[in-house]
Amino acid sequence: MNKNILLLLSFLLFIPVAYAQDDPQIIESTNTDQNITGDKPQKFGIAFQLNSLNYDDIKVGWFNSHNGSLDDHTLEQNSLSAGVIGYYNVSDETSLRLRLGATRISLKEYYDFTDDQGINSDFAATGIQTRVCIAPGVAWKFTQNKLQFYAGFEFPVTLHGEFALTESRIQYETGQSAMVAHTILRTVLPSGFSAGVGALGGFNYFLNKTFSVGAEFSSALLYAKLSGETTATLSTIKPENTSPVIINTQDGNKGVTFNDSRFSIGIAFWFSSNKPVEQE
Repeated sequence: MNKNILLLLSFLLFIPVAYAQDDPQIIESTNTDQNITGDKPQKFGIAFQLNSLNYDDIKVGWFNSHNGSLDDHTLEQNSLSAGVIGYYNVSDETSLRLRLGATRISLKEYYDFTDDQGINSDFAATGIQTRVCIAPGVAWKFTQNKLQFYAGFEFPVTLHGEFALTESRIQYETGQSAMVAHTILRTVLPSGFSAGVGALGGFNYFLNKTFSVGAEFSSALLYAKLSGETTATLSTIKPENTSPVIINTQDGNKGVTFNDSRFSIGIAFWFSSNKPVEQE
């Protein structure tokens, strides 16, 4: 009699276990964002990023040749790129996003040489530019415990501000401190824009349900209209101060296609307007 009761109890206990193994909804719940927090996935997120630097292909005379410095030129880099991304999680697997980015380019180059007449020339050039980007996009996510991987697309539109280049040339006789000549050349490349489509991928590691750290890589194919008619103005400070003179102009670029890559690291904050699901 006792043996029959034990068999009946064992059978009743086995029913919910077998049902859980066969129920796809219960199985699926172990592979969603609920692994991150134990609550219903957060609906919104905002991330702050530091980005790798990308430069417009600007080469004026000796400045920024070969996307960097010529041999024996001293290059001083004071540029910064940062951004913010807003997220809206449509579902556990899909997220809409809007990225805003800003880049401040500040480059300085120096070099000097001595000619056959013993005149030494010191050159210094400073290039300044600001770029602003807006990029709506969509990403698909896969989450395992605290680690979330994602991939998707974005559509970046970037406004490229004026590139202002100031070149100073000071000449003096070798071994002498007195200046022989001093000229300043100011070149302004007009603003432009670029737009296109890019693929992106990255990961987030959730420290808890509110904070995550992560990294992202994207590569975009862009059509751009950069620069424009370029005017250079020469000012002579010594031997005598003269009025600026326009010495050359260049035709504007009608349109170019190029690839732009970005690597970012950052921290994200996640929140939701919905109450969490109570766990039994």
